[in-house]
Amino acid sequence: MTILCWNAFATGIIQLFSIKISLITIGLTYFIPILYILFTIKKKGIQHNSYSLWDIVPIVIGGILLFHYIKNYFGLDLQLHFIASDAARHLDFALTTVNSGDIALNMYFHSLNDSLAMLFFNPFISTVMGQAKVFTLMSLFDLVLFGLVFYAIIRPLMKSTLDYIIGNILLFMYVCGYPLYVMQFGFSYYVSAIILIEFIILIATRYLNDSSLNWLILLNLALYSIFVCYTFLIPVTYLSLFIAVLWKRFKPTSKVLLKTALEEIKIFIIPCILGLYYSYKNLSELSSSGGGITNEGGSYFDLFSNFIWLLPIAFVGLTFCLKKIKHYVLSSFIITNVLFTLFIFILCMKGKMSAYYYYKEYNVLWLLAFLAFFYGVLELEKHRLDLICISIAIPIALISMVVFRIEDRITEHNPNIMNISAKNFVNIYAFNYNYYKNFPMFNPLYIDLMNYANENISDSKKIAVGDEVTNAWFQTLTNSKKSFAYGTHEDLVKFISEENPDYICIFASERYNENKEYLDSLGKCIYKNEGGFIIKTK
Repeated sequence: MTILCWNAFATGIIQLFSIKISLITIGLTYFIPILYILFTIKKKGIQHNSYSLWDIVPIVIGGILLFHYIKNYFGLDLQLHFIASDAARHLDFALTTVNSGDIALNMYFHSLNDSLAMLFFNPFISTVMGQAKVFTLMSLFDLVLFGLVFYAIIRPLMKSTLDYIIGNILLFMYVCGYPLYVMQFGFSYYVSAIILIEFIILIATRYLNDSSLNWLILLNLALYSIFVCYTFLIPVTYLSLFIAVLWKRFKPTSKVLLKTALEEIKIFIIPCILGLYYSYKNLSELSSSGGGITNEGGSYFDLFSNFIWLLPIAFVGLTFCLKKIKHYVLSSFIITNVLFTLFIFILCMKGKMSAYYYYKEYNVLWLLAFLAFFYGVLELEKHRLDLICISIAIPIALISMVVFRIEDRITEHNPNIMNISAKNFVNIYAFNYNYYKNFPMFNPLYIDLMNYANENISDSKKIAVGDEVTNAWFQTLTNSKKSFAYGTHEDLVKFISEENPDYICIFASERYNENKEYLDSLGKCIYKNEGGFIIKTK
């Protein structure tokens, strides 16, 4: 994560001077952290860390599960298999940086690191289809980071074998919930934002216990990174950390208050100044990043069912953090984010915010609930081990009922015997599993049409007619900016008349079925397969 954050910060600096982004320009900036590390080693020596055999367990099990997931979902050749059209747009942002050397938008954290990965693999995979595979690879890397940073937060608290066992179970249950959902849907910028919040909790906890320059630098990098990652989460994240520092340092003396104020400035001043420059440097970007919170979008909606089994022990964990171990960072993040959720819930009820944006906060709540749950385990394991086992066994049993289709087998014998499904209580896992098993791979015939367009009509003006997701991939993979997915026949006629394209790629879809006679009459077919065809209009 430190490397990804440094990439974002270095980019923010060099773009101030209109220096293009490349492996060389970003690579040269690494002389600064390398010199700092060498200076620190000379002054303090090499840092030594101790590891347990238990630390190998999540790596081995996670590696096996990840390989199985990749093989069955994306395929070992990393085919396109994202559910929403967002993935195509985020790939487009990364390709813009690869081709132009400039950031594509103010929230550039994820697209920047994707573009650097593409530039690194360019000698081996230089085609746009190859770069799409790198994008998929980076999305899987994000899924790994979800687990690694979460594990780094809870790892120092693991003292006994029981702690390791429960910690590892919670690790996989956490990743297979909301993190897997946002990755499969291709919400790349939001994936990075949640990982950065994990990282901020990790670094801020270390910093408040050891206010060294090393932790302060890492905290600055992480705070700046979330500023250029996802605007929606900046206020609540910054406020959570501000309160945590004030809470930890506060004493009613003028000297301490001044020292605390200076410390808050050291933490926030650089990320805020540079971050504000990129986030609000022009009104159009401000409007696009913050002005559309009433717009609905495709997302996962579930008000509370996924948290039912977590909340009792998570509440114990929060109480434990507040009273005994005084975990200021986690406590502050939980309290602030819960209040923020209530606030945006009220806005949602009044029609001033969409459910789409409201439910984005649930990804953060999912993280905080699992962390609080683990702290609850630490409090209860010596007194109420039975309660812990039951709390974890219940969701595992319910998930097993979904995965092994136990309910389906029961209802096959008697459809009236079950009224409420196990899915109602572990809905996020059932939701992810359903898409994992049933969502089709992106049609390779569509890819074939796009390959033909890239190889034969790359420099011509072309548009697409098809469904939203297919059109989004067409625009990204063929560098075409216009397509038609929604509207009446009259809207389609007007769209094509205004665009006046040289070529039209028509995908087999509902749009084609509704306008078959008209689309067939627009020109001569130059290439076709069972997934659609390309016509020349002029």
